Amino acid sequence: MDQTCMLRLLQMSLTGGAAILVILAIRLFLNKFPRRYLYLLWLIPFFKLLVPLSIPSPFSLFPLTPGHGAGMSANAGALPALNTGLPAIDLPVNLILTKTADAVSSPLSHALSFMELIWVLGILSFLGIHLGRYLHLKKQLADSIPGGEGIYYSDHLSTPLVTGFFHPRIFLPTFFLETESVREKEFVLAHERAHLKRFDPFFKLLAFSGLAIHWFNPLVWAAFYLFCRDMEMACDEHVIASLGEESKKAYSLALLRFEERRSGLFLPLAFGESHTKSRIKNILNYKKPAFWMTLIAVIVLIFSAFFLLTVPQGADGSGNSAVSIGIIGGADGPTSIFLAGKTGNDTASRAEELDMDLIKKQPYGMAVELDYVSAEKISLHGSFGYLVFNLIPHGTMEPSAALKYAVSLSEAGEIFMQGDQYTEIIAGDGGAMIIPDAYNPAVKNQKGFLYEEESGTIAELPELSEDLFKTLLDSNTALADAPLSTEYAEELQSAIQARASGQCLYGPVRLPEPDANVYGFLAADGENLEDIWYGIWYPDSGMIHRIPLFR
Repeated sequence: MDQTCMLRLLQMSLTGGAAILVILAIRLFLNKFPRRYLYLLWLIPFFKLLVPLSIPSPFSLFPLTPGHGAGMSANAGALPALNTGLPAIDLPVNLILTKTADAVSSPLSHALSFMELIWVLGILSFLGIHLGRYLHLKKQLADSIPGGEGIYYSDHLSTPLVTGFFHPRIFLPTFFLETESVREKEFVLAHERAHLKRFDPFFKLLAFSGLAIHWFNPLVWAAFYLFCRDMEMACDEHVIASLGEESKKAYSLALLRFEERRSGLFLPLAFGESHTKSRIKNILNYKKPAFWMTLIAVIVLIFSAFFLLTVPQGADGSGNSAVSIGIIGGADGPTSIFLAGKTGNDTASRAEELDMDLIKKQPYGMAVELDYVSAEKISLHGSFGYLVFNLIPHGTMEPSAALKYAVSLSEAGEIFMQGDQYTEIIAGDGGAMIIPDAYNPAVKNQKGFLYEEESGTIAELPELSEDLFKTLLDSNTALADAPLSTEYAEELQSAIQARASGQCLYGPVRLPEPDANVYGFLAADGENLEDIWYGIWYPDSGMIHRIPLFR
């Protein structure tokens, strides 16, 4: 299990925990409703804890699903980002990630590795304990006495239980063989058969699986406890509905007598809200739900599932966006940041596309900078706008470049390449963050814009505080443009003059792929945009691959 998987597990646990809190709030609202509805509500967070969904909805309570967040950046070696869909959690955590320049030896990396070890040990202990209990129980039930109709009696049991999914069997304590326990036995069998009829063993296994995986989350423990409690009460209600409300008193007395017999103490129930006392109160208060109550409960169930099990339409490119921006690092290693939260349809607009037939014939301006570099993709910008190219390998031959996106970013204002009005662009595999007036001392709260490549939209972000902006652009985070390896600049220029032609515009930038002593750079043979080419430099051999960008 790598760090990406650990972060994905954490974000699933956090979003699942948030769903549990929502269900707890709904449970308070539906406290007077039959427990079968509350019982079904618990299946929503447990399903969310186990299954990462990507069903788009404009009304989802969670900005993103796992799979669109942590570790999804394609730049190799980048530190994964946390994306629970909860900005209050994501942003502080990911700002810490931005300060981690070395993803291999950083304290954060070691912390994640330690967390993985603790999680594995925890889940092995959890499963080991329950496996031991199961084997012990199986050994105890080996000498059970058959009673017919799938019923067995055992001296080792103090409570009834059901085992098996496809061939279920009901096990009862042997004191149910006594004559005075006949009526009590009928109620117990009705209760256990209700469990089977309602597929409770399967749903409890689902909840148990969620608890086993997220054993470290106290909210999941609370949810499992309340789920089991509501399940028992729902079964009680099912029995009362089947036998008639006139059986409530007898059923409650049978439950009380069974609890006394099970505990071996013929004493009143202890002070406080015991589980048996709660069940008896629920039984005595149970009434067949009116039509309006059933209708409200069904609506709440449907809307709860709709809001909690879906992701926003932005996840499939329809407006709401949250982009994982993995920034490659320099000599100190890779780093990354996730810009959490959704921009929303109210602020996002289609980014203006460039007319490349016209633009490429014009001068590129005073500077052109690389913003993102990998073996498969590069992005660059100048006063003309922002361009993204895919690099296409051709075996042993030099790769070629294919223009994928070309936008002006005019929605963020004019792009300045120098001075106080300099426009900072932080790019990644999925898009770019644009910060006008990045270093203007007169601007205290910077504006930010987020360009998302797949949807082709650009949206204004909330104002960046001065502290947050400094953190984003701290020189230790390598969050400026694709970071230069300036110590090789002269050597690169000499290699260009010897093996190619033109003038280096930006570079060299080391490719983030592991174990690769390879650098990318921009160069030009003339003053127009179409004269720019991208180069791949191998300093060990001095070889340069020249890749035309505009043919």
